[in-house]
Amino acid sequence: MKASFKLTLTIFIVFLAAVGIFGIIHTRADNEKNDAEPAASHAAKQSAETPVEAEDQIISQGAVKYFLSGNTAVTLFAYDPNAADQYAEALNKFKKSIDPTIRVYSLLAPTAAEFETSELAKQNSDSEKEAFARINEKLDSEINQVDAYNAIATHLDEYVFFRTDHHWTALGAYYAYSRFMETIGEKPASLSQYKEGTIDGFLGTEYKTLKSEALRTKPDTIAYYVPQTNYTYTAYSTKNQPMKRDVVNAKYANDSIGLYSVFLGGDYPWGEISTDNKNGRRLVVVKDSFANPFIPYLLPHYESIYFVDPRTYKGNLTDFVKERQATEVLFLNNATVARNAGIAQAIDGLLN
Repeated sequence: MKASFKLTLTIFIVFLAAVGIFGIIHTRADNEKNDAEPAASHAAKQSAETPVEAEDQIISQGAVKYFLSGNTAVTLFAYDPNAADQYAEALNKFKKSIDPTIRVYSLLAPTAAEFETSELAKQNSDSEKEAFARINEKLDSEINQVDAYNAIATHLDEYVFFRTDHHWTALGAYYAYSRFMETIGEKPASLSQYKEGTIDGFLGTEYKTLKSEALRTKPDTIAYYVPQTNYTYTAYSTKNQPMKRDVVNAKYANDSIGLYSVFLGGDYPWGEISTDNKNGRRLVVVKDSFANPFIPYLLPHYESIYFVDPRTYKGNLTDFVKERQATEVLFLNNATVARNAGIAQAIDGLLN
């Protein structure tokens, strides 16, 4: 009887010990699992926030080459001397078609590709500086040349070009505007005279073309500068319908038309800006989209500013300038004019 009781007691004690050990092991496993899950989640979060960086590479899309490095992509430049010649000829033809008292200016905007220091990029891209020199050499001596190239080149340590888009930033455009003011003999307005804002999460044309993860994980920030001059701005659609707009407004930045549309509301065939300045100065800007962040800086200096985009405008450029009684004309286009003849042909088509 006593032996049976002792055996039963021993079995019971062993059972309790086993249950206890199992519970400890199970609890430790649960704790380790619970500790590991937040750590893994945190690591995943960190990984999502850490930008991916791409190795230096050349990517071809049709006839266009791109250079991708780290979190930056640029469209490489392929020089076509025939295109450069046609652009100069188009501007010369326009100069001869207007009143000789109207001052004409040419501003050639460089792109980020020109200032890439990578040997791989240099080997696959031509010199925009040499292309600009060819155009300038062939321009009528009465056309004033605005040296935006060196205006940008002296500020390369600043955010003058986007990393995911082919345009210059509003800061880059400001330095080009400052050089234009110096060329016409005026003092540029300081950036402090404009109201600054920013838009985060900008993924531009280079990203849309390449769909690179390295670009997606580190988007650009758009800084914009709102002029404080009183004005009215009307843009005209391809059907020549007038639309009241602001020259800079963050509400225009949306995914459907692109965040770069914060400037002028995007690209239109033509537009007119009237200010409170009563100085009789009227400027026509013949432009591509590089002029969009540039034009708002001009408001303190002119009574009227007009722009014409030769890619979509259908009228006669000489008549346009005459009818608006322009005192100055500025041709502002990027290095593409020395890569293909499209803009030159479009301008020439507006003169016939």
